[in-house]
Amino acid sequence: MKISGFKKTFALLMVLCMTMMLSACQSSTSVTYSVDTGDKIKVSVDTQTGFRQNTGNPYTISKDDTEYIQGSFGVADAYDLYKSYIAESDTAELLEEGEQDGNPYIFYTVYASEDGGDTEYDYIVRIAGSDTCALLASTHSEDGAREAFDALSFETEP
Repeated sequence: MKISGFKKTFALLMVLCMTMMLSACQSSTSVTYSVDTGDKIKVSVDTQTGFRQNTGNPYTISKDDTEYIQGSFGVADAYDLYKSYIAESDTAELLEEGEQDGNPYIFYTVYASEDGGDTEYDYIVRIAGSDTCALLASTHSEDGAREAFDALSFETEP
């Protein structure tokens, strides 16, 4: 049986379309970390934003070979400790307090010190349903830290 040119072209186009649809389905990558609190925390990155996650301790979130965020984990009490620190500090300022995917967070800056340290833009995320906080630090820029944070999501794994 001979297949016409139109049918061959149509079949190839269908295979190409299916391949593109399947590759478009993966819009994020995830890594699950077993943390010292006993929790398993899944960190996902929206890859359509161009960000990627490099595992380790600390893990990093980067884009175009530029590191935007370093992340680690702490106990849930760290959330309130950092809030108190920011409120009492002369070198830190609360930029935003909110919730992302059901997880409360604070976003703050620690200004550069006179001895030449970098200004940091940091997030503390209280991960719902866990005894864990995500601690995220960035020396990139305020906008860069926000952009990277918006590409992240956190959840507790069973």
